[in-house]
Amino acid sequence: MWRLRAARSSFKVGDYPKLKIALEQVDDLIDRIAAAEDNHEDITLSVEERKFYDAYSEHWVHADKRTILTEYICKQLVKALRS
Repeated sequence: MWRLRAARSSFKVGDYPKLKIALEQVDDLIDRIAAAEDNHEDITLSVEERKFYDAYSEHWVHADKRTILTEYICKQLVKALRS
C-alpha cells in the first residue's frame, strides 16, 4: 500500500487564502522554469524543485511521477499552513 510521506494537516476556511497562495506559487514555479527553458536561460532551483518539475514535464502515467508531484504540492501546502 502506498503512503504519502508528507505530513498530514487539517485546515479551516480561514486557511484558504494561505493555501491559494501556496498553489499559485507552485503554478508560478512551473511557469518560470518553462519560460527559462524556452529562452535557454539558467534558473537556480533546489533539488526538490527540479525533481518536481521533471516529474511534471514527463508523462504522469507512472505512479512514481505522480507521487513526486503529490508530495511536493502537499509539502508546499503544509508549509503555508505553518507560516
